[in-house]
Amino acid sequence: MFTGIVETQGKIKAATMKDGGLWLVIEEPQIVKTIKVGSSVAVNGVCLTVEKIKRNEFEVSVVPETLSHSNLGELKVSQKVNLEKAAVFGGPIDGHLLTGHVDCTGMITSIDIKGNSQVYTISFPQDFAKYLVSKGSVGIDGISLTVAELRPDAFTVSIIPHTLERTTLKVKTIGQKVNLEFDILAKYMERHFEASMPKNGEFVLEELMGDIPDQNFMLN
Repeated sequence: MFTGIVETQGKIKAATMKDGGLWLVIEEPQIVKTIKVGSSVAVNGVCLTVEKIKRNEFEVSVVPETLSHSNLGELKVSQKVNLEKAAVFGGPIDGHLLTGHVDCTGMITSIDIKGNSQVYTISFPQDFAKYLVSKGSVGIDGISLTVAELRPDAFTVSIIPHTLERTTLKVKTIGQKVNLEFDILAKYMERHFEASMPKNGEFVLEELMGDIPDQNFMLN
């Protein structure tokens, strides 16, 4: 579990396709000191498991399923990625809850300057529109951000200078893909209501009432 507050940026030292998957070597001297083999690290918002650690680098593998839903397959040597270690609960949560299980990719369609911020417009697959609300949270390349404006086929986010400086957004350009993770709470709510919907025109009493003994239950 993560919070979407990027800790640092790492540099891709190697990106090798193998057996349909991707092997990444990421250089970041500081984060290496605080992780171990088996640790979870969000790389551009994707939860990956540390498999090897060297002096200033760590290595992770990306399975085909993850490649199909993220932009990791487009990473090149020397490119920067956002990094966040797994959250430790018991203190402030400055972002919002992220699982690191990216839903899909979106595309940056415009970047505008507004006051002291930059406004990014991001298009997304319409199947995921139900998970977005104005002023709600969204994970973009592992960054916890707030939806500023919601449009039929896109949404906007305002990026403050601090976030630009500490993340890869500052080098993103129009037309590039970003990883999107939508609010896990919205997904659970959707699943709950789907399970409670009428079946064949009638509600299933067991789903609504729980285990109530037949002799004590009367339907008026």
